Amino acid sequence: MKNYSHIIWDWNGTIINDAQISLDVFNTLASNYNIASVDYDDYRNEFGFPVIDFYKRHGFDFSKVDFRKIGRDFIEMYHKLLPENPLHKGIADILKSFLDKGITQSVLSAHNADMLRADVERLGLSEFFVKVDGLSDIYANSKTALGIAHIQSLGVAPEKILMVGDTLHDKETADAMGVDCALVACGYNSKERLLLAEVPVFDNHEQLCDFLFKCL
Repeated sequence: MKNYSHIIWDWNGTIINDAQISLDVFNTLASNYNIASVDYDDYRNEFGFPVIDFYKRHGFDFSKVDFRKIGRDFIEMYHKLLPENPLHKGIADILKSFLDKGITQSVLSAHNADMLRADVERLGLSEFFVKVDGLSDIYANSKTALGIAHIQSLGVAPEKILMVGDTLHDKETADAMGVDCALVACGYNSKERLLLAEVPVFDNHEQLCDFLFKCL
């Protein structure tokens, strides 16, 4: 195993436990437009980036419906449903453990940058991250280009960096950055789907933590 000195964390589904909330919002929006709902297993087997493609596959016709309005409605409902403390169990302790060991950490997300930074601060996590990067809009497009800029600003050799996420897009982003990747199967993609990435996949953060401490 490599001795990593920096960890890049995805946010949604990886640090915060919000996949079910996002599905609930999606199904509410689908119902508003007379589109069939999606169950949890199908959602995790099919969800991906850019998010607009997932919506199209499930019946949204953006020649008739403005995706920008869908995005605004999604964000409004999402934040109303998001609990006061949406963190995955044990993640705060993991972040602190790495900080105590001198391992630097950052966040790279497809979430809106301003909202992301506000949530990081609200949840009391700012001290753990040297950098927090999100997208400039709310439409959850690819974060690959953002990832390349992110890693260039870190000043850490790519071979010393591990990307931790919960979707196949995190693996795609890690590949674009030239860094290793590990995935947790308690977020937006199922374990069966994540195994296609041919990187370490963990059922929960406890397993991930055990793995990471062997790599540091």
